[in-house]
Amino acid sequence: MPRYRITFRKIVYGNTGHARDICQRTVEVDAHDSESAQAAAIECFCELEHIADWLNHADRLEIARVEQALIQQAVGGRETRRAA
Repeated sequence: MPRYRITFRKIVYGNTGHARDICQRTVEVDAHDSESAQAAAIECFCELEHIADWLNHADRLEIARVEQALIQQAVGGRETRRAA
């Protein structure tokens, strides 16, 4: 099953009036297609942020399919990596 990386972003204006594009959170999910990946990521984002609507913390989201994701695991006190 393909893995997708969904990034939740928000435009934030500083006290000088300049806009900055801020990454609020990145979520990776396994899904059959980008639509189901988006739905799963929104559910996860809302749960992690303790909100009902993802638009309370982000303006938009970006979806990218991850071809070869690296997953980190703690094994015996040291970190190892494997391809997902």
